Amino acid sequence: MTAATVKEAAKHFGVDPATVRRWIDKHHCPCVRRGSRGPGHGARLDLAAVAAWRGRANGPAGLSAEDVLQRIAGALWEALEHDHADIRAGVSRDDIAAAFIVVFERCCTTFHVSFRWDQQPEPIRALMREL
Repeated sequence: MTAATVKEAAKHFGVDPATVRRWIDKHHCPCVRRGSRGPGHGARLDLAAVAAWRGRANGPAGLSAEDVLQRIAGALWEALEHDHADIRAGVSRDDIAAAFIVVFERCCTTFHVSFRWDQQPEPIRALMREL
């Protein structure tokens, strides 16, 4: 394990370094070493431990990429099945299903997750059956 600096942790989590310092000072963020004054004496953090801590503290931040994609897949199916996205958008049911599949594929790319063709989440397979 390599301990990250506050700046590295901030970049990793997409927040300002001041936010990471606030996590440490006010919210009991886990540290490998708490910082002290002087160059080279800053706090050091284990990114995996911080990610786990953030998940407990903030709920959805602790979801895995696969969990997020499962929720996205479910939301896309619900948008078609219960929210009538096809009617609301003024397009055919198979056109909106195809668009939702493309959106899901982009989400998978963004999260660096790939599913084998036969192991797609059930809501995505349901969208595929609409085609």
